[in-house]
Amino acid sequence: MITRRTALAGTVAALALAAAGSAFAQSKTLYVGMNGGNFERVFTQAVFPAFEKANDVKIVVVPGTSSDILAKATAAKDKPQMHVMFLDDGVMVRAIGAGLCEKLKPSEGLADLPAGARMSGDMAAGIDMGMTGLAYNKKMFDERGWAAPTSWMDLADPKFKDKVVFQSASASSFGLHAFLMFNRIQGGDDRNFEPGFRQWPASVGPNVREYIPNSEPLANMIQSDEAALFPLTPTAIARLKRRGIPVEYAHPKEGAVILMVGECVVARNSEPELSQKLALYLLSAQAQAKALEWAGNFPSNKNVQAPADNAEALKRFQGYMANAKILDWDQINAARPAFNARWNRMISR
Repeated sequence: MITRRTALAGTVAALALAAAGSAFAQSKTLYVGMNGGNFERVFTQAVFPAFEKANDVKIVVVPGTSSDILAKATAAKDKPQMHVMFLDDGVMVRAIGAGLCEKLKPSEGLADLPAGARMSGDMAAGIDMGMTGLAYNKKMFDERGWAAPTSWMDLADPKFKDKVVFQSASASSFGLHAFLMFNRIQGGDDRNFEPGFRQWPASVGPNVREYIPNSEPLANMIQSDEAALFPLTPTAIARLKRRGIPVEYAHPKEGAVILMVGECVVARNSEPELSQKLALYLLSAQAQAKALEWAGNFPSNKNVQAPADNAEALKRFQGYMANAKILDWDQINAARPAFNARWNRMISR
């Protein structure tokens, strides 16, 4: 016989189970592959929280260089471990070609992007516009009376012997961009790397203190005066300056290299709708304004309004774009395996 007390207890238990089930259903985690360090901190502290709160979701960053993230996505292609990934533009072209991305759904944020930030029919889209130029240790330059660099060929100036730090061109877009500009100056192009490889050992090579896999060690190397000159973006430099690190940007007269960080929704992931929702949020003016305010990330969304303390930096960046170079990623990626093998064998050993 079921008494009122038994029925009440059963009702309470059922409600508790339903509440627990509901909480469990809402408690989801999205994994985002992206560069670690400062880039990760900006998004986890300033950009992701609003989305997490609005959607009752936890975002966990899988850190690594673009090459690292691509390798992880490729290894887990049949059962993806990530939901969204950020990749440098050249690497994103490879990811799209490998079938690792699904098409972004139409949105207001996507419509607000310039055509150049919408990749391969909206299989991916730019969330951070940038360029690779030169960065230098302002404190060291001032102490030694050195003028600010003006050319990619300053990397070969003998006075910087053992003071150039170079990201490996086989792993880092920064290093690859710098090498490709050196190669162009030597008479090569995005299909012919022979002039760069031939001239490097007698020009830039002797100045390189260390080939690093990514830019994470730079902060310590600048502060210890191990690094005087290195390839980097204005955005990354702005983040270092916010930490009190004495570094400045120098725009090479030959032009910087356009570097766009793109995002794509990982194909066949376990949360396709929520992943699309996150990706489209990151294209919004709201999200990109936070990244600009917190770290000087230059937005792809044309409707982002720069705060007063970022307005001048945004204006300078737009000026740098006037002679920025676009790389032929189809040609570069086709030759990339052979290029990487040669780089690792001859240079970054």
